[in-house]
Amino acid sequence: MASRIANHHHSGRRNADLRLNCRQRQRVSTDDRATAWHVGWLLIGGYDGGGIPASRVLAAVTAILDTPSADTSRCVAYSKYPNDTGKPCVWNVSAAAAWFLWRADQRGIVPAGRGDEILTKLCTWRDYVRAHYSTSLGGWTYQDNTTD
Repeated sequence: MASRIANHHHSGRRNADLRLNCRQRQRVSTDDRATAWHVGWLLIGGYDGGGIPASRVLAAVTAILDTPSADTSRCVAYSKYPNDTGKPCVWNVSAAAAWFLWRADQRGIVPAGRGDEILTKLCTWRDYVRAHYSTSLGGWTYQDNTTD
């Protein structure tokens, strides 16, 4: 197979996650729970439960990696539609994409030759989204060119 897909044994410790330390490019253990939006969590959950094959997750990973950047190149565009390319970052889209790439990478579901790309994108997107969190709002504005 043209991708790196790890054989995984899933223990009963459902809340034991790995957190990626992007600055050091290493994985360190934590006891952190993550949630995501849209379809990513369903694909990951289905894969973990044995109902979705790795090839389906790999197709979604590839689609996200192939999606153009938003205007800053520090987050993913809203979609592959040409009119969405180069537009402001939509926070929940980039957060969900970073989470999904992180979880797929944890499972070894990475397109061949794209391991560095997946880490670079997920770290860049995650860090940019985190940097724009508004404590006064308790979240984010819709996109990076709005104030409320």
